[in-house]
Amino acid sequence: MYQTVTELGDRSGASEASVIRLCRDLGFGSYAEFKMALAIEVTKAKPTQQAHQAPDNGPIAATVRLGVSALENTEKLLDPGRIEATVAALAQAHRIELFGVGASAIIAQYAAYKFLRLGLNAHAREDPHLAAMMAVKLTERDVAVAVSSSGSTIDTVRAAKLAKTSGAHVVVVTNRKRSPLSKLADTVLVAASSETPLTGGAFASKVGQLLLFEVLYGALADRDVELERAITETAEAISDRSY
Repeated sequence: MYQTVTELGDRSGASEASVIRLCRDLGFGSYAEFKMALAIEVTKAKPTQQAHQAPDNGPIAATVRLGVSALENTEKLLDPGRIEATVAALAQAHRIELFGVGASAIIAQYAAYKFLRLGLNAHAREDPHLAAMMAVKLTERDVAVAVSSSGSTIDTVRAAKLAKTSGAHVVVVTNRKRSPLSKLADTVLVAASSETPLTGGAFASKVGQLLLFEVLYGALADRDVELERAITETAEAISDRSY
C-alpha cells in the first residue's frame, strides 16, 4: 500500500510495465486502483484497538506523538548536500514555480508564501492545466518545485516532465524516495511518513514536508542579506492590514 509502482518493481525484480499488467490481469484498471482496493481490504480486516488503549492514549496525545515522530524522522532524512544544492538553485532562480495537487497543492501554496516573504518570484499552481502551461515556458534560469507525497500523481509528474524538458532545475518534495516523479528530479527532498490511498493528506506526511520548506526558508534567509531584508519589507507592506 505504501510503495510506488517504481518501488514495487524494484523490490520484485520486475519492470513498472509488468506491475501494471499484473494489476490489469487481476481485474484492476491501474496500479492505483489495485492499491485502493488493498487499502480498503486491509482496513476492514484490521481489529479495533480503541478498546485496548490506555486512558492517556487519547486522540489528542496520539496525534501529537504522530507529528513529533514525523518531524524527528524527517530530520534524519535531511541531506545537507541536497539542501545546499536546492538553496543555491532557489536563490539564483529568475522564477520559481511550485506544482501540487490536492493536499500537496496546499503545501505548495505555503511554500510559495514563504518564498515571497523572502522577495523571491514564486508562484504555486494547483490547476493542472495552468501548471502544464507554466512548466512548458520555464527556462534554465528557473526552478520548478514539484510536491507529491506519493511521487506518482499524474498531473504533477507531467508538469515536472515539461519543466525538465524546458531546461528548468527540478526539485521534488515527496515522501517516497523512488517514484516516477523522483526520476525527473535534479534534487529530491524526502519527508517521513508515507501515505496509503486512504490516508492522502495525512497530517504526519504533510508536517514533514512543511519542515523541509522551513529548512529551505531559514537557509535562504541566512545565505543572503538581501533576502533577509526582504522579510522586513514584505512584513511592512501588510503591517496596516491588522487591527
